[in-house]
Amino acid sequence: MSPTSDHWPSHEIRERLRPIQQITAERLQVGWQTTVPATLMTEVDARGLLSRRAHLAEKGVRPGLTAIIATRLASVLARHPAVNCRIDGEDRVSWPGVNLGMAIAGAGTDLVVGVVRDADRCDENEVSARISDLRDRAERRKLRPEDTRGAVVTLSSVGMMISGVFGTPVVPPDQTAVVLVSGMVDRPVVEGAELVVAPVLPISVTVDHRVVNGAAMSAFLNDFCTELGATREKGD
Repeated sequence: MSPTSDHWPSHEIRERLRPIQQITAERLQVGWQTTVPATLMTEVDARGLLSRRAHLAEKGVRPGLTAIIATRLASVLARHPAVNCRIDGEDRVSWPGVNLGMAIAGAGTDLVVGVVRDADRCDENEVSARISDLRDRAERRKLRPEDTRGAVVTLSSVGMMISGVFGTPVVPPDQTAVVLVSGMVDRPVVEGAELVVAPVLPISVTVDHRVVNGAAMSAFLNDFCTELGATREKGD
């Protein structure tokens, strides 16, 4: 560590990074250096999501919006093997099932990626329960190594912290894409021949362009937006 130089503010406070912070920093650095990132950003009408949440609440089921988004993301990924895949040497490996990474807050200000395995086979209630379990064990520093391995795509939902923003998230090592969703904001939306105010959801998707080409990325994002915007009573 270099000594403090005169040009920095006086009375510095120096704290050594905790192990989880060191690991996170190293993995982000590796992810940045070993991928070719490409990002697309869009907004989707969120009234379908809110309608779905209200419908589930009427049935006594109350998953959060993050769980509903995660469930629909997993469903879409299962239909897009060109995104639900990774490079292994000279091979591209894909799977019929989806292990979905979830960026979750750990103890203090730590951030970890837990994995919801076979998320495409789960309904919103099951996904919500698994996310809650991962979050609870992350806060208690009780995650196991297998709880953080095996995801190909990660969902980072920051709606509880900030709304109406886009970003360029870094793809973690051994993964292919990150989907960033911030909080809903009201925007003018064209509905038929009228202009109405409706809640919209900002979405940013970063992929490893070595693995996912522009056509596959666009098809995936279009399908994801359609899935999010649909008002359906799936699985009832």
